[in-house]
Amino acid sequence: MFIKEQKKQILQDQYSRKKFSAVFFKDSGAKHLDKNPGLETAVLKLLGLNEFPEKDPKNQQYKFVVDCSNPKCIVLCENLDFLLLPWIARENNIELWYAGGNNIDKLNHLPKIELPIFYSCDWDYDGLRIFQRVKNIIPDIELLIPTSTDFSKSVKSPNHKSDWIYTKNFSNLDYGLYSNDAKKIIEYLIRRKEWIEEETMDLIELLSNMESKIH
Repeated sequence: MFIKEQKKQILQDQYSRKKFSAVFFKDSGAKHLDKNPGLETAVLKLLGLNEFPEKDPKNQQYKFVVDCSNPKCIVLCENLDFLLLPWIARENNIELWYAGGNNIDKLNHLPKIELPIFYSCDWDYDGLRIFQRVKNIIPDIELLIPTSTDFSKSVKSPNHKSDWIYTKNFSNLDYGLYSNDAKKIIEYLIRRKEWIEEETMDLIELLSNMESKIH
């Protein structure tokens, strides 16, 4: 459904096979379509293509957006997963953005943002470092804070490569950028050598603590 809805933008941005696979099948990686020719055939048919372009675009200057008719806020997501369930955002008047994980330089070209804007991410070193870069570009953006640490997992969990910097205070993150509640969770995760995956959190619950900031 997501690929079909984004067909026009995907065709405009001319993904290579590996880039498409890395973005849309991120858990399996850039070679997922290489190893699944039947799936590639189905994707190409959906896009109306005979084959993928040979070269990756050098600099992605687009972002994916799930629009809604009366947005009350914007949530910029590190990962794609919330955008794959667009009806949840629309039913709750949330506009979702996905810029491409760490590929956020394009945010320097945004027009003035008129709505409250929040950031959703993996609560690990890499995810929070991306938040800090985003905060430098969009000073008004607020970090969505997990409502629970029940689903935290080891930093050594499969397919996870981000670890805390244990030799530096607060893992060398910018202490002043975080609320007291955020600091407590980060310090808890560092102490336990754990992280919280964005996909294990509930978007509506994340926003529930921000109601006073949503007009």
